[in-house]
Amino acid sequence: MLFIKSIILCSIFGGSTLVGIMIANKYKNRTIQLCEMKKALNFFEAKIEYTYEPIADIFIEISNNIKREIGSIFKVAAVKMKETSAKEAWEHSVNISQTNLIKEDLDIIRDFRKNTRAN
Repeated sequence: MLFIKSIILCSIFGGSTLVGIMIANKYKNRTIQLCEMKKALNFFEAKIEYTYEPIADIFIEISNNIKREIGSIFKVAAVKMKETSAKEAWEHSVNISQTNLIKEDLDIIRDFRKNTRAN
């Protein structure tokens, strides 16, 4: 009987540990993705400010430099810009993205164009 109790306790402990690790990895990946997005947007701002390249070309360059899920947001937006406006392409890309970002993060990223300064 003691043996069965020990196995059950070890199973509960092991399962709880795995769930905790999975949740921690999700938060860890979220912070990495937010840093990557910040890096990508800073690069975008510099390119817009100092070059006259089309937005789609800049997005392709960003997607090549920023790997993982954040790079794919820019790549999808660049491809979608051939069919529609930059605003709609960006919103579509953010909406279908597979990231660890929470809804509030995605809402801010989706609407980042509203927060840019006008020159």
